[in-house]
Amino acid sequence: MKKYKLDKNGQKGPTDEQIRRYKDFSTLSHKYERLTKRGRKPLYRDPKMFILLLLLGLIFLLVFLETEKEKSTDSEPTQTERKREK
Repeated sequence: MKKYKLDKNGQKGPTDEQIRRYKDFSTLSHKYERLTKRGRKPLYRDPKMFILLLLLGLIFLLVFLETEKEKSTDSEPTQTERKREK
């Protein structure tokens, strides 16, 4: 175990001003809350995130529509293929 040396003569306790500054608990807790918790906007209210989400949605929609269009054209035979089959 380590042996610690405490210098009791050199360091005094906190000054009266420091004690008064931290005596008001409501102000101290408000400052702590403001420091530790940041205010968050919902994604739909943040303009940059809203535009990003909108663009991603449009891209997914376009990709989905194109894949559906390709599936429908692949599954239906064209008129020339129908004539060949008969």
